[in-house]
Amino acid sequence: MNRVVSTLLFFTLSLSIAAAKEYNISSFGAVGDGLTMNTLAIQKAIDAAHNGGGGKVVIPSGEFLTGSIILKSGVELHLKRRATLIGSTKKSDYFRLNRWYALILADSARNISITGKGV
Repeated sequence: MNRVVSTLLFFTLSLSIAAAKEYNISSFGAVGDGLTMNTLAIQKAIDAAHNGGGGKVVIPSGEFLTGSIILKSGVELHLKRRATLIGSTKKSDYFRLNRWYALILADSARNISITGKGV
């Protein structure tokens, strides 16, 4: 009985992972040239993944300049190999969440992760 339950649980979990929708930030207007500010495009991808019930926000190869972004429940931020998130040097590109200023923020979010081979 335990083996059947474990197998079904694994199968269900595998289907959930395989069904996770991907949201490539380039589709939301992000440009990986190291110069273009991509905060809004990245946040739009995160919001779309969250509003769609969760998913993987993909940062493709390139250098993506950004200010503060907020991860939301059900979102995996995945940096592909040779993908780099570059934090802006302007304080005005960051905002405060509670008492923190940071590049990547989250508040009361569940099931979030940052994965991949990028930087």
